[in-house]
Amino acid sequence: MFNKEYKFTCERCGREWFASSKELKEQKRLKKEINLMSATADITKFGRLGVPTKKVQRQNAVLSEMKHAYSDPTRCPDCGSRKVIKSKA
Repeated sequence: MFNKEYKFTCERCGREWFASSKELKEQKRLKKEINLMSATADITKFGRLGVPTKKVQRQNAVLSEMKHAYSDPTRCPDCGSRKVIKSKA
């Protein structure tokens, strides 16, 4: 499959940025993993009645690293607006 390039334009501030279809798929996969990891961490916290354990601390560390690596391609990097126009570059 070919790697397509997309152009994103913010309607609020006019900023333009580009992302490939490969990057978009990777960010989508990372978002799913973050949601799954977050749900797992919540269940673990509930099961331990809020008592922090080393397992919970490790999960929180991994989760924060994953959140830091994630960047939403449909949100403007400058103003944070979701009013974005997506077009083929």
